[in-house]
Amino acid sequence: MRQAFRVGMTQKAREIRELLAEVRRLRPRRILEIGSSAGGTLFLWTRAAADDAIVVSIDLPAGSLADPEEAERLRRFERFRRGRQRLYLLRADSHAGLTQRRLVEILEGQALDFLFIDGDHSYEGVRRDFDDYAPLVRPDGLIALHDVHPHSHGWGGEVPQFWSEIRERYAGSELLGSPDQDGFGIGLIRMPAPALSAPRSGIPRA
Repeated sequence: MRQAFRVGMTQKAREIRELLAEVRRLRPRRILEIGSSAGGTLFLWTRAAADDAIVVSIDLPAGSLADPEEAERLRRFERFRRGRQRLYLLRADSHAGLTQRRLVEILEGQALDFLFIDGDHSYEGVRRDFDDYAPLVRPDGLIALHDVHPHSHGWGGEVPQFWSEIRERYAGSELLGSPDQDGFGIGLIRMPAPALSAPRSGIPRA
């Protein structure tokens, strides 16, 4: 945790500590983070993941890919890897079809164990990230969304609105540092198992 904050993580300590505990219990082998910023949470996921995990970050570059600062940021991210982990840094728009197809190729047909959404905070942006990538998460896998608690000045964007619409549908829970805090908050969803097919009606054939 201390190292993640030194990297530049902007999270409430209690909230991210509780999420990290959930992810550790899952011991994920396939992780996707949308919106890595300075890389603090990306660092945490590499520590919580299995030694042979695939960890993917999707984020727009802070500037040009040729920018020395961007190149240094990517080199720093690469050093997060440990063991036999494979780390993929997709500096691209998460909403682009090409980005989604690249992720599917990387996963080689396997489902995600954990998805962390902290990218586009507009209503349409977070909705698209959820709609596009949640179906790739396996049953009993985890999805976490950052900034689900309303902020008095709207600094969390429209994520709280989207979260309020899906929380009941997925029996989601909130990780909050304090119930009266302004903003932040992590929404947590454990993906349900697919419903069993209903039996066919009608008279069986002889």
